[in-house]
Formats: sequence, C-alpha cells, structure tokens
Amino acid sequence: MKTVSVVSLGLGVVIVAGLGALYLEGKTFDERFAGLNGRALAPGVTLHTHTDGTGLFERRVAISLKEQGEPLVAWTGKARFGWGVTLKGDESIENAPLWTRLGLKDFKTDLTLKVDPTKALSATVSTPAFSYENGAVTCEVAPLTLVLTSPSLALTDLPGRFETPKVTCRVGLTQTAFSDLKGDLNVMVGARRHVKKVTVDVLFKTLDVEQPSGLLSASLSSPRLGLNLTRQRDPQRFDVAWTLEGRRPSVDGDVVSDDFKMTASADSLPWTLFKTPLDRSHLLALLKPAFKVGGAGVTLSQARLTRGSDSSLFEGSLRYRPVDGGAPSWGQLNAQFNTESWTGLPKLNAALEDFSRTGLVQEEAPHVYRAVLEATDAGLTLNGLPLE
Repeated sequence: MKTVSVVSLGLGVVIVAGLGALYLEGKTFDERFAGLNGRALAPGVTLHTHTDGTGLFERRVAISLKEQGEPLVAWTGKARFGWGVTLKGDESIENAPLWTRLGLKDFKTDLTLKVDPTKALSATVSTPAFSYENGAVTCEVAPLTLVLTSPSLALTDLPGRFETPKVTCRVGLTQTAFSDLKGDLNVMVGARRHVKKVTVDVLFKTLDVEQPSGLLSASLSSPRLGLNLTRQRDPQRFDVAWTLEGRRPSVDGDVVSDDFKMTASADSLPWTLFKTPLDRSHLLALLKPAFKVGGAGVTLSQARLTRGSDSSLFEGSLRYRPVDGGAPSWGQLNAQFNTESWTGLPKLNAALEDFSRTGLVQEEAPHVYRAVLEATDAGLTLNGLPLE
C-alpha cells in the first residue's frame, strides 16, 4: 500500500508540475505575443497581434501586417502549448493587398509558427500553385514550401530553405522552365528593419529555354544558382553577385559542352528596381540615370563552356564612360570560341561559318574565333559592324 501511495503521490506531483508549466507557458505567451503588437517589421509596416481565450492548452489568435492602419495580409488560427508554442493559421483576407501589390495571383498561405523554450523561432509557409506577373514577365509556380528560422525573436537573422516541383517563366516569347527547385536562403535585417543582405543558393534538376516555332531551344542539367544581394550604406542602392553552373548544356538538342559556369556582378543599382515594372521602357528609364549619374555597372567575370580540353570564354563589363569626340561607351562583351572539339555539332558550326563570312566573328587561328560586342549611345556593334 505504501508503494502505491508513493507512486500515486509521484504521479500527482508530475501532473501538477506539468499543469503548472503549461499555465506559465500560456501566461508567458500572452505577455510576449501582446508585446509584439505594433512592432515595426519594415519601414511603414507594423505587426499586429490579438489573442482570445484563457484556456490551459490553447488560445485563439489573429496576426496581421498593416501599413498606415490598413491591413496588408492577415491570419487567424490557434496557438497550442506544450514544450514551446505552436501556432497554426490560415489567411483570412481574400486577395490580400500585399500579395496583389507584389504581382502574385491565387496566392494564399498556410502559416505554422513554432517557438521553443529557448525562444528560437521557426516559420513554415506553404502555398498552393500561384502565378506572378510584373511587366513583361509572367511565371507559374507549383505548390511551394518555405521554412524560415531565427535563433531569437529579434528577427535579425533569418536562415531558411524552400522547394517547389516546377517554375515556368515567360519573357516576351521566350519560356524558361525550372524543375525540382530546392534552395537555401538567409535574410539579414538591420536596426531600422531594412533588409541588409540576402543570400540564395538553389539547385535544380533541369533548366530549359524555348522560343516559339522552333527558333531556339536550350537546356542545362543539374544547374546551380547562387545569389548574393547586399544593401549599401546608402539604403537606396544595392550590389548583387551571382553564379550559374551546370552540366551538359545543349542547343537545339546538341550537347555543346561538358560543363558551363558563369560568374557576374552588378553594383550601385537603385533599390527602386524592386518596385519597377519589368519591361523595356520602365527599366531603361530607371537604369540609364543609374548608370550615367549613379555609377552603376555590370561585370561578367566569366561565362565558360568546357568541352574536353577546349573551352569558350565570354567576359566583359557594362559601365558608362564618356568618350571625347564620340558616342559615350557603355562597355563591351568579349567572346572567344575554341571549336576544335565541336565535331558532331553541325548547326553550331554552320552558324559560326555564316557569322565568319559576314564579319560578325573573326577567325584568329584555326578553330579559334573572337567577337567583340560594344554598346554606345549610338547603338550596338559586333566587331565594329552595327547591329539593328
């Protein structure tokens, strides 16, 4: 009997301790959740929180982002307690203004937030298929999952990962399809809630480019894209660097090399680029002053195709430079082709022969060709010949 009494007492202590822990967890959640109300997440954008109920195991909650008092997006759901807090919510505004403003259609999110006892935060956002439209660019995105984590509720360092089976984008008549995207990202936020730095690393299964009526098709196997965006001290300007590499690039079904790698960068770009419609007229109106007055520039460090022991190299830069007595230069792109191993590629060799006859490329040595593309205010030239 004494043993039974001791066990019963022990169980009672455990149960009381557990209930006490749940009570404290709920009380702490109420205080901290309320403390988030009104917090600035970005210039002009604030977070708003609300709880309802005083249950031991859960609360009804509402979360919204507002700009000047107007809701941009909102979620409603429940917060459950037990070794940390798990909050699940569904969007409560149809066609939320935030997503519409970003050019997203049929975009609706399910949100899961988890905060463990150490205050570490993880957020999982899942969406059904949606589309994106901005100027001349349209994209169709398959269901997507995004997971962000933060070591604290300060939300200044947000590493994460994302994946989706397929993304298809169109620019004019050109279609680009990416399959089996899986990526890592990290977002760093400054003291004024400005985004300071974004790093993205994405792996694909394939990348395919097509133009209508069989004009051109190209593909790349196992491509990898790296992107590093950094805001300058002047928050209205940013720098960006990117790499793209992959295996067995092909054009019209012919494998043109074993490997492909490109590294490039741009500096002093205007932050308003993210709010500009992606079409020719708007981009030129924004970027010409940025290059002429703001010192912006683009550098193609290298784009290299490797086939056996041979390689073809593209490199150059685009930066405004006044020229005495002539049209200002915008820079040039240099290309060198080594075609010794291009056997079995009749289409490419035929195109290269045509370009050589017209002077658009120059043969420097057997199987070695060079071309220089130059941009000025007067237009584009290839090896000195004007391009329409």
